[in-house]
Amino acid sequence: MRYVRQSSLVEALMFWGRHEAAGRLRGRVKLQAGDALAAIELALRYRAPLVSRLLGHVPVDVQYVELEPGDASALVLADGRRPTDWIAQAAGESAAHFRWLVDTGAPWGDPLIVMGRMAEPGPIVVYDGWHRCGAWVECCRTGRSSAMPAYLVVPSMC
Repeated sequence: MRYVRQSSLVEALMFWGRHEAAGRLRGRVKLQAGDALAAIELALRYRAPLVSRLLGHVPVDVQYVELEPGDASALVLADGRRPTDWIAQAAGESAAHFRWLVDTGAPWGDPLIVMGRMAEPGPIVVYDGWHRCGAWVECCRTGRSSAMPAYLVVPSMC
């Protein structure tokens, strides 16, 4: 994992909300381009169970990082599954989107939202970006990987 810059929980939630508005919620919600508060509210409302779990670990820092191929084996989805297990179980639209990301080599786009610690080995828990994460892990496995941007939320307690 490579440190890029200091960030904030507010910035991470803003990008999470923007990602939801452009993806899963497209056509159901309208988000003005520069409306950071509305983007944060989307993340809080539409991803409340995951956001509450993330906040339950009492974040003390947020860093913008780039995950490197060697980090792929440390990734765990917030539901406890490994990305490879999620890939094997993906079906329907989810599987199609994952396949599109892998097959097109599209840029990774928005950063993942993950929790972990830079200086300590251990799991990196993925809260947002399961499709991008799965595709990235698959590309790492096949040697077609590049760095994956992520907001690393550092917990005070695990």
